[in-house]
Amino acid sequence: RKVRKNPQFLARLNPDTSNDLTGDGTNYQVIFNTEVTDDGGNYDNTTGVFTAPYAGQYSFGAIVNLANVINGGGHTVGQIELVTSNRTYRSEFNPSATSTANNRVTANINVNADMDAGDTAFIRVLVANSTKTIGIAGTPLTYFYGNLISSGGLV
Repeated sequence: RKVRKNPQFLARLNPDTSNDLTGDGTNYQVIFNTEVTDDGGNYDNTTGVFTAPYAGQYSFGAIVNLANVINGGGHTVGQIELVTSNRTYRSEFNPSATSTANNRVTANINVNADMDAGDTAFIRVLVANSTKTIGIAGTPLTYFYGNLISSGGLV
């Protein structure tokens, strides 16, 4: 009987980004540039993209801590997306209504996604309805993770 390693990864963003990534409706692909673990070597920390080595169901999650969001300001539309080869999964929120005293908002998404071997997945954020002044707070506040939870083959 042949057994293969279960692919899994955890990556984080380090350091903080500049405060000019989104805010005006611009989509920004988050590159989680520091690998904590990457069993199987399927996450690329230079592009922020995970490539599925096997077909199956994968569990993905991400937490992105948006910075420079003014409470009660114009940034009233926010989205965090898991973009896969087959579809895009989205969670929406109102950043200006939920920002903290230090002008941060935590966006998160958790998805079980059907993937074929070679399919890719990455995280994208968008904030809209004001100016491009939003950045991302890095370690330990922003990370992306995933793992294979079931497949048709041996795991």
